[in-house]
Amino acid sequence: MSRTVAIEDSDAGREGRPSSIPAHNNAYFGVAAPMLQQPRDRHRCAGEGGSGRAQGARNVEHTVAIEDRDFVDWHGGCRHALVWVTDVDTPEVREAVAAMRARLGDLLLPRYERQPHVTVAFGGLAPEPGATPTGVLYPPDLADLHAARVRDLGVAPFTVRISGWDTFTTTPYLVAEAPQLALLHEALIRERPRTADFAPTYVTHVTTGHYAVSVPVEDVRRRLEGFQCPDLEVRVDHLTLASYETHDIAGRLSVARIVEHFDRLSTGPVETP
Repeated sequence: MSRTVAIEDSDAGREGRPSSIPAHNNAYFGVAAPMLQQPRDRHRCAGEGGSGRAQGARNVEHTVAIEDRDFVDWHGGCRHALVWVTDVDTPEVREAVAAMRARLGDLLLPRYERQPHVTVAFGGLAPEPGATPTGVLYPPDLADLHAARVRDLGVAPFTVRISGWDTFTTTPYLVAEAPQLALLHEALIRERPRTADFAPTYVTHVTTGHYAVSVPVEDVRRRLEGFQCPDLEVRVDHLTLASYETHDIAGRLSVARIVEHFDRLSTGPVETP
């Protein structure tokens, strides 16, 4: 029987929660399903000396279908949610995402408009007068504190390496790696409760879509057998506080704030291209 999870926004999956409980925003905690929380063995493409199969998926039996709808109880009238990301939206990464989506085909929801990015930390819902959300809020003073902390870390520009693939229960993804990401993540969640919303396991990744159906993970493996994914490198010199519309689980990201070169702050509602 197909199991459908209500999910407000997801890049990563969590296993073991009842399907009636919305798995909101697990995209932006960088949280893997507990079954996938194991040392990563990068899943190379067949053309690069590997099977192209997901090691993590060996311990997961089925994918989890995602509902594409507006989760009003979660956002309660808050129109935007905020998440810290690194921008990896290059033509090469877009091509790799498209190639993986083409392989998976009807296993995925047909629409995923998010620009390629690596989540660093979920912020929360942008507060609005009269809103009654059940989700966590991210007030401006806390965003200011986090932006200042990122600048104070003194992180130099770095390279995100993208290669291979893996899967959460709810979403497949390209593997992304850079040691600086974990440092930034810890700085941005220091005050946050270590609840299901801000769980301790951080998995760096580039989401390629949401599963539309519950199928054996072996079906994912078969679809991706021989998938060619070149080693990609993306230079990162800033951190973005991105905003997305809460009614749309697959809509585009907009820029709410940028910490540029990790040493000066610029603000403004700048749309991403």
